[in-house]
Amino acid sequence: MFGDEALTVVLPMSLRNVFLDRYAHGRIPLRPAMFGIPSYRSSITGNVFYVTADEGVDGCSPIEPEPYWPNNTALIFLMDRGQCSFVQKVRNAQNAGASAAIVVNFNDDVLPFMVDDGTGSSVSIPSMLITNSDGGSIKRTVETNRVMMEMAWSIPHPDNVVNVNFWTSTHDPLSTRFKSVFGDIQRAMGDKLVTQPHFKVVDGEISGCLGDTQGSCDGLCIMDGRYCAPDPEGNRSIGLDGSDIVRENLRQICAFKVASKGGDVNKQAKWWDYISQFEAKCGTKQRWGETCANEILSALSISPAEVKQCIKESGGTEAKSTNTLLEKAINDAKAQNIVYTPTFVVNGTPYRGSLSCPDPLDVSTCGPLQMICEGFEDGKRPAACSSSPGCPLGQVKDACNVCGGKAKDISECIDEKKSGGGVSVGTVIIIVLVVVIIVGVAVFFYMRRQQNVLKDDIDSLLRQYLPLDAANSLASPNKDGFLPAHATQSDSEI
Repeated sequence: MFGDEALTVVLPMSLRNVFLDRYAHGRIPLRPAMFGIPSYRSSITGNVFYVTADEGVDGCSPIEPEPYWPNNTALIFLMDRGQCSFVQKVRNAQNAGASAAIVVNFNDDVLPFMVDDGTGSSVSIPSMLITNSDGGSIKRTVETNRVMMEMAWSIPHPDNVVNVNFWTSTHDPLSTRFKSVFGDIQRAMGDKLVTQPHFKVVDGEISGCLGDTQGSCDGLCIMDGRYCAPDPEGNRSIGLDGSDIVRENLRQICAFKVASKGGDVNKQAKWWDYISQFEAKCGTKQRWGETCANEILSALSISPAEVKQCIKESGGTEAKSTNTLLEKAINDAKAQNIVYTPTFVVNGTPYRGSLSCPDPLDVSTCGPLQMICEGFEDGKRPAACSSSPGCPLGQVKDACNVCGGKAKDISECIDEKKSGGGVSVGTVIIIVLVVVIIVGVAVFFYMRRQQNVLKDDIDSLLRQYLPLDAANSLASPNKDGFLPAHATQSDSEI
């Protein structure tokens, strides 16, 4: 078991008893995926289907749904590991209708991390990795029995404040998008959310870089090889160096200390703005460094002078001695057994899932935000946890479908204004009615004018033929005493 995730058998009882005998409370050891969105709001209970049982089916190609799969209950796919990435297998399971996936490992060794291959943002279902022997027990039972299992996630919530610890590094592509939106989450949560960032620094002594005279660690470390970071591009002859990353990590640690003075949550949120803007504006070798960093710090009202003083007091970056803040970063990671970045921890529980949070921010599509909200006690969640889809954090739609509106009944929509300076539905209706009336009046006068023009044309024609008709009416009768044949009664009336 890693963290507070749980995987248990519900049915049949024979299989449930196998795991009750094998593990405490029947909780199967697992490694949760580092992509997808765990269901922190509720557990998932579903029927298990072994979809890679047939020869040649490995889950790496699209999975064809079977007609016997029920469509009224959750489906949990059991899949063997191998032939493609974890992400690809789970994505195919998701596309075939699975609510969750369980991947069975090759063996019973220590379970590896189910890492994101860079495309995990397209996966929303949770998944877990289990050992070969545990998977074998489930496979054998599935062949002859209906198997139902439950996946569950729990988060401690000791009080009405959620504590977040976030391990990252300056150059951390998997968390770039997350960093850009976390400032908004911090602002929306206010003092209900306490955040503490940590930076992953490689211990140069353990890595054999301390005092390196062979040049094997050139460009990767600072302070005589004591503090290091991997080369961002994986090629030390181009772009940024690991030493650039370590120096900026230290600057960001100090920037957070300065921004956190006095407990100003809004200023703390600006620190998140800083680290996001630094990656966007200073991410090249030409722009990277103190000058570009100070421009952003100044614009965000985080004192560059105080940040520089913090770096100096911690031991700087050029001496051959130690730096207190970088030493602390290494020791904190060891104490918490942090081996992978980014790592997001809520109330002491590691988050296992995608850090991707699409626009607009919403608790249903942003896994870390969902976990934060579940970290609060029931009834004590802030407004940001109950936002309506499509609305800014902390806003819900009213009776008029307006984000942040106050209308409680549709009849109030005439006066209801949209948040952000928009107009209400009622106002739109009034505008449409006014336009219709104006168009109707214009059409009416146009038709009246056309009628008058037509009447004038008819009168003109009558005036032209009236003398001729008058002359005909005065013609002499023929020998029988009648008018000429062409002078009918109707002619005479014109």
